[in-house]
Amino acid sequence: MTTKGRSMTGNLYLITRIKNALYLFIVVMLEYVINSWLLIQILRIIPVPTTKSDHKIAFILDGNRRYARARNLTLKEGKKRGLLNLKRILTYIGHTNIKEVSVYAYSFQNFRKRDRVELDSIFELLRSERMEGLDYQLRFHGSLELLKPAERKILKALESNTKFKRKRLNICILYSGLVEKKPYFDRPNILVRTGNQRRLSDFLLLHCANGCNLNFLDRMWPEFEVWQLYLLLVKYSLESQIVD
Repeated sequence: MTTKGRSMTGNLYLITRIKNALYLFIVVMLEYVINSWLLIQILRIIPVPTTKSDHKIAFILDGNRRYARARNLTLKEGKKRGLLNLKRILTYIGHTNIKEVSVYAYSFQNFRKRDRVELDSIFELLRSERMEGLDYQLRFHGSLELLKPAERKILKALESNTKFKRKRLNICILYSGLVEKKPYFDRPNILVRTGNQRRLSDFLLLHCANGCNLNFLDRMWPEFEVWQLYLLLVKYSLESQIVD
């Protein structure tokens, strides 16, 4: 290689290092803003920009019970606020290029450990909150054979009534990643867990083992803001451009 060629290679390497350092700095700042409740509340004054992101995204909807307990609300009311927030997040995603969203609504382990009150409240909300009004194909995944016939009928009706919608919403109920021998749906690019827990809790183990950007947030699910989602998408895009 000539001296000029070596010089150009060295310059390109230096530029790449500087660009990576800049991206990394911005990513760190974005993480700080995303987890700063005060800054997010200030940002709420400003309309959230739309994003051209077309990544697949998954959510672990954690923290509804703790949110309800902290505010002396019933479990049902906590679940309702969580579902209303999900609809708000999905409405924003409806204006983006994101085509597929997956949510962890109720785990198989919780089905074994808890009484049916929580599960019953989920089905009551599915009936009353008109999820079919969203522009999403609803698809339910998990050990659905353990549900009551009437509950399975509700899920089938929701799937049938939304099968021609533009985007897809995968809802995992009685789901366990340990028994998912073949993925039910495509691997998400980004996984977001609320509720101040740093674990997957048996969700999308196969998907995450093959590469998935993991994000753990302190706030409870009913408190998750659209601005946080937007900044997470920006952060992921920047991280994807960092060259090793």
